[in-house]
Amino acid sequence: MSSKQFLVAVNDGDITATVSARMVRALDGAMLPARRPVRCFLVDGELVPVSMPADIWSALDDIAQTEGLMTANLVEQIAKRRHPSQTLPAAIRTFILAFMRRS
Repeated sequence: MSSKQFLVAVNDGDITATVSARMVRALDGAMLPARRPVRCFLVDGELVPVSMPADIWSALDDIAQTEGLMTANLVEQIAKRRHPSQTLPAAIRTFILAFMRRS
């Protein structure tokens, strides 16, 4: 078997096939998780991109609506209150968890 060929077992060894490196890359790309939505927010005068799963964004949007805020304003508040070593996505997730526990 050449260095560009791989032996692949599928379905617990039921099928064995030799495939090319190109096929492995194609299969690997097909198994990548869906891209996470990215939103940008103005934090301390800088535009900050934040990538999180759609269900996290949905929860944050719901909380903002419940609090009578725009999501961007809520994110700005979260950013101001977070610990300096905490990333913005981590601070948002922590905020959502704390909010849900309070409710």
